[in-house]
This record gives sequence, structure tokens and C-alpha cells, in this order.
Amino acid sequence: MSHRAAVYQWTEQIARQFTPLRASQAKVLAAFSWGVVVSRQCTVRRVAEALASLGKPDTVERRLQRFVANPRVDWQASATALAAWIVRRLGARAVLVLLVDETSLQEHLKVMVGSVAYRGRALPVAWWCYRPTAWPLGQVALITRLLDQLAPVLPAQSRVLVQADRGIGTSPALLEAIARRGAAQPWLLVTNWPQAQARWYGLRMWEEAAFKDLKSGGWQWQRRHVRRPAHANRLWLVLALATAWMSSLGTRVVRSRRLRRELTRGRRWHYSVLQLGLRLFARWLALGRPLPNAFLFVPRLPILPQTVVP
Repeated sequence: MSHRAAVYQWTEQIARQFTPLRASQAKVLAAFSWGVVVSRQCTVRRVAEALASLGKPDTVERRLQRFVANPRVDWQASATALAAWIVRRLGARAVLVLLVDETSLQEHLKVMVGSVAYRGRALPVAWWCYRPTAWPLGQVALITRLLDQLAPVLPAQSRVLVQADRGIGTSPALLEAIARRGAAQPWLLVTNWPQAQARWYGLRMWEEAAFKDLKSGGWQWQRRHVRRPAHANRLWLVLALATAWMSSLGTRVVRSRRLRRELTRGRRWHYSVLQLGLRLFARWLALGRPLPNAFLFVPRLPILPQTVVP
């Protein structure tokens, strides 16, 4: 498969899944995420250089810059579309683990992130960027807004376990806000679930590992000089999509003995699911092999009890 044909195939998928975007916006989102994966960076200039088949670097760079700066790109609705895509591929599960945490771009920008715990990492599905000195909302209100954004796409038959660090998760106001979400049963934090086991809290570290993937371990977000929160929110849409895409490809490696032999050495490997996806992508693209058309997510979580003690 040629590079241009592969980009076109990816663009078709994005247009089908991200219905809140116009066709032209979905096309740029597809190209942007493709370029991030190829270049393993999110700096617009480097991404544009990786998209040589789409035009001159300066022309492509301006197109990407306009996407990040365009207020008509509905990043929140698009994030919900991405969340729905991921949740559908995960299938109906008894417990879905959401990790809530904050990351920062030095002293310039902070991001509150809600992610789905997945195979030692986390898939960002809701976020909000803001300046450290100008909170858009109170912390509890900001987190509950992210949870409200996710609520419509969560399976009705699944319980949701929300995990946050001590500074966030011990807020009584947040506990009450989470308990009010949902229908027949409340959403739960590990701290207010009597059946919870201490080892489950280790899942929260998956978010920290995912932040590393967004920065030095993957997309080099720490090098992107984004100062405006609105622009950063749209860039995060690109990075969240790239993360989910490569994690999906990495899942195929984990599930296939043949692919593991092709990409790793020995019975054990020391790569994250995202890194395995990047290896598969680079190899198949270099060899001209067709890339898979659909996301594949197969969680590997500890077994959680099916009954909840009030």
C-alpha cells in the first residue's frame, strides 16, 4: 500500500467517526494525527515535513496551524466521538476504569485529563487545558464537567470506577458529585467502595505512564510551544487520537504470536502497547502492507467484584 493510499484510508475512517467535524476539518485531523505518528512529534513544522505526499511543507504547516487556531473545530464534541469509538471497541464490561489526573507544560499550561485505563497505560477521552493562574472553573466543577461529557457514551450495563490521586480524590464535594452521576447506581471511587483492594490503586499510575507517552515517550508534547488553552485543546484532540490509534495497533501485536515474533525478541518484551503499535505501524508502512481498518481494544484489568456494598 502506498503512503498516499494509506493516508486516504485513514482519512475515510476519521470522517466516518468524527461526525461533529466538517469534511475538511476531519481531513486535516486525519492528516495531523498521521503526521504525528510518522514523525513521533507534535511540533507543526516537523509534522508537516512528515506529510510530504500532501503538499509542500510550508503549505501543509499553515493548514495544520489553521486547524489548531480554528474556533469552529468542536474539540469537545470530537473528544466525545473519540470516547464513543473507544468504548464501543472495548465492548460491554462489568467495570470501566476512568483515571482523572492533571499534567502540565512547565509553568505555561495545565491540563485536567480523564482517561480510560488500558494495558498499563491510559487513553485520553476528555480534557481541559487552562493557564495555571486562571482556573476556568473550580476543580470539582471541572472534573464533573469532564465526567458529564463522557456519561452519554458509557454503556448502561457497566459500572464506572473513577480513580484520582489523593489531592483530588479525597474531596467530599467530588465524591458527592460523582455519586450523583449515573442512573440506577452511583459512580464510585476506590476510596468509597468497601470491596476495593489496595492493589487497584496501582491503576492510577497508568495515567502517569500515559503522560510520558504524550511527552518524551511518544509525541514530545513538552516541546510544543502552545500557550493558548483553546489551541492546546485542539492539539490534544490530535494527540488523543494518535494515542488511541497506536494503542489499537499495539493490541494487535499483543494478541498475535506471529506479530510478536516479528517485532520483539524473546518471550517477554519491555515495550508499552503504544510503542508496540508504533513499531508495527513503521514496519508495515515501510513494507507496503495495508494497515488495519478498525480499532481493536482488549483490556487487561484485575478482576473486580460484581456486587457493590452500599
